[in-house]
Amino acid sequence: MSEPGKPGMLDRLRARFGWFDHAMRANDHFDECRGNFFAAGLTYYTIFALFPLLMVGFSLGGFVLSRRPDVLTGIEHRVTAAVPGALGKQVVDAVNSAIESRASVGIIGLLAAAWVGLNWM
Repeated sequence: MSEPGKPGMLDRLRARFGWFDHAMRANDHFDECRGNFFAAGLTYYTIFALFPLLMVGFSLGGFVLSRRPDVLTGIEHRVTAAVPGALGKQVVDAVNSAIESRASVGIIGLLAAAWVGLNWM
């Protein structure tokens, strides 16, 4: 701690190094303009937008796999070989269910992405 009436270490560094004073003033301005608040909001909507985009991506994957049954069969065989027992069948059933609902998942994903995108701007 510094003695009363004498400048502290931060004040001495700001006086000695112009670049450090500039960075500290920029930080102070960022705080005054509530930059942390806006950065948090932007981060929230960016992460929130990832889920609809994943839905659209899985929907597109479902459309591709529905047109390529040979690829789907290969994936099913690899899943059942990698995942033992009834769990492998459950995973294959989940993949087939996702492929069957690809259109509704894609539409919901696009609508949600549009809504989040409008709020993000």
